[in-house]
Amino acid sequence: MSGGERAVIVVVILIGVIVIAAVVGGFYYYSSIARTSTVPPSSSSPVVITGINLEISYAFSSDNYFGPRSQSLGGTGMPLSLQNGQSFYYSFKLIMGGLYQSHNIDSVTLTTAGFTLMSVNPSLPYSMSSGSSVTITITAQAPISEFYGAVTISVTTH
Repeated sequence: MSGGERAVIVVVILIGVIVIAAVVGGFYYYSSIARTSTVPPSSSSPVVITGINLEISYAFSSDNYFGPRSQSLGGTGMPLSLQNGQSFYYSFKLIMGGLYQSHNIDSVTLTTAGFTLMSVNPSLPYSMSSGSSVTITITAQAPISEFYGAVTISVTTH
């Protein structure tokens, strides 16, 4: 095998490694980060929220005007330690990225078992146009049972 053939093989292998790394990196970047643990809550805080995940349901599979369908919001104050049934609030911002478009935020729900959504502000449906943003504040109630992990907020839009 000549030196030129070896160089071509090395280049092909390097390109393959780079492509695989890009695919794996993209998967981790766009996948929801569920911050869960098997560490039990302490008796003084039976409910511990370690993070907030956002799941956006768009009308069409190609839509992404609020960003990726799955996002890890996190935020200050995490982990949040609560008592069973205690109320808490969380605010997050959505920025409308579509050009010359308008869309509605139709619903906001909590999909994590045991948590109860008490209110959403602003009231829904909420209309948005290109370049606009809105801060959504949810008030929720912690579960009666012990919990340790991330809470998921679902937003439906069209």
